[in-house]
This record gives sequence, C-alpha cells and structure tokens, in this order.
Amino acid sequence: MPFANFRHIGSWLLLLGAFCAGCAPAKEEGPALGDYVSELPFREGYAILQLSDLHFGCETDLPHELAYLDAVVAAARQPDFLMLTGDCFLLGNERIASALFARIRSYGVPYGVTWGNHDADGYYRFSWLEELVQEGAGVYRHPKGSPLSGASNYVVNLVQGGKPVWQLYSLDSHSCVQTSPFRYEHPPIDEGQVSWYESECEAAKGSDGSYVPSIAYFHIPLRETAKAYADEGGLTTYLKWEKHESISPSYRGSSFFSSAKKRNAKALFYGHDHGNDFVADYDGVTLGYGVKTDKELYYARSEKRGYDLIGGSLLTLHEDATFDLTHLYVQDDAVHTTYREGYK
Repeated sequence: MPFANFRHIGSWLLLLGAFCAGCAPAKEEGPALGDYVSELPFREGYAILQLSDLHFGCETDLPHELAYLDAVVAAARQPDFLMLTGDCFLLGNERIASALFARIRSYGVPYGVTWGNHDADGYYRFSWLEELVQEGAGVYRHPKGSPLSGASNYVVNLVQGGKPVWQLYSLDSHSCVQTSPFRYEHPPIDEGQVSWYESECEAAKGSDGSYVPSIAYFHIPLRETAKAYADEGGLTTYLKWEKHESISPSYRGSSFFSSAKKRNAKALFYGHDHGNDFVADYDGVTLGYGVKTDKELYYARSEKRGYDLIGGSLLTLHEDATFDLTHLYVQDDAVHTTYREGYK
C-alpha cells in the first residue's frame, strides 16, 4: 500500500512539473527581417550624398565645420538621402553630437548612419548616440535582441509602385579587435551579417525571382580593394586612383563580396582611409572610397589636380538599375570652390 501511494505522488509530481513547464515564459525570439527595414519612395534620379570621416570632437570649431557641411550639401543640389559612413566623431561629446545631427536633420531629407571604428570613443553613452541618430527622418535601425555583430546593420527599400526597386544596405564593419599581444586590427563583415544580408535580399525579390539592385555602405574597406589596387585578377577598370596612404582593410577575408555580387549589388562604398581617392569596377561590382568630408584629423591634397580631396560623394540612381557617381571636392576656402568629377 505505501508503494501504491508513492506511485500516486510521483504521478502528481509529473503533472505539476508539466504544468509549471507550460507556465514558464517562452524563449524570446530574435527580430524579424522586417524589423531591420525602412521604406522610402523612389523617383528617377534619386540622389544619395555620402559623407564620411567627419571626426567631430571636443576641439572642433563647430560654426566653421557646420558651415562647411552646409556647403557640401548645397553642392549636391538637393539630395534625396544623406548617408554618413562612419567616424562621425572622435572623442566627441553630447553637445558636439547633438549639434551635428541637428544640422543633418535641418536639411529636411532622410539620413542613415553606419558606424566607424571611432564613433563609440566619445564622452557619451553609445545607446544615447543610437537614439540621437534615429530622431527626425533618421532610418537607422538596431532592433532589440539583434543577434548580428555590430549595431548598424539595416536596409532601406526604395519603393516605386508598391515594390522595392533599389535597396540601400548599411553593414557594421566593427571597431578594432586584439589579434595578438601588441596588435589591434579590424575584423571583417562576418558570416552572421552575410547570412542576414542574403535573407534580406531574398525577402525583397521581385515576382520574377530576380534580386533587387542594391548599394551597400560601411566604413572599413574590403580586402578586395587591395586586390583591385594590385590588379590580382577581377579588375575591370580603374575609374580613378590616387593613393596617399596605405590601404587599411579588414585583417582577413569575408564572403560578403562574393555574396553581394551574386545578389545584384551594383556598388559597395566605404571610408576610413582619408587620403585614398579610389573608384574601380572589380569583378562586376563598383568599389569606391567616399570623399572625406572635411579637414578634421587629417586629409589629402592632390598636387597633380591642384585641390584638396575633401567634400562628398554623390550617387544618382536610375530606374533601369544603373547609377551615376560624382565626387564633389568642396574646398574649405571663402567661397567653397567646388570641383566635380563624374565616373559612371
């Protein structure tokens, strides 16, 4: 009899355990693909102004630099979108960051940010900075619980007739990591990010199964940039090249370039190396540095062309999945003399 009672107690314990398991909170799922996506209306001749490596900091002469930024935006002749490709700040603070993005918002167009290796090095909480860049027409997305490495991984669908006709990707190219006791280097866009990118491309496919043409922006150059410079195969055309410093790509390769090529990426743009002025067609994809936007920290001057390599890069998208690229070299002089060079 005691054994029979014990069996009944065991049954009740099993039932209780099952009940408690059912009451336990479900494991929280990560963000859906749509949580990383914004939509904006597309029009023929959609113009994107890339601003890169501003390096605003505590010692920045704000009135002067903001006036210079006004001149760069004016040179772009009413762009539809602003894309800041990293290192907006170097040892900045809340006052500096607030002033910059108040000016960005004042231009009245949507804007995005992809982080560089210095943006987290400031006198502010990074979470505060993320909130700041989402104000107004900011399209920055960092969904809660995102498993992706880095923070600035998101996509903007440019929509016409109810469907995306272009995609703009931001990918976080990370800060430095320690690779040996005395060496810090830049990690690549990793395989988790590549997998997410591929899923977003699949989700945006047209009814005919074709990939939507896209542009990707990030901060650290891909290793393919160095391969193109060395002409190690795959180089189609040097559209331009003026090298004033070492190429500083990620310390190891990534599958991102090959994945982007397969999925109809038309161009990949970045910053980081302030003194390198480079655009090339490489293995069917355009690779290019954005023009450094001001003189903060350091910049390069082209003696053979006779002007400073500062300003912005203007990309114009067309309905037929082609684009035009114009570099705007806006001089930091009294009248902001501007030199325009088109490449495609």
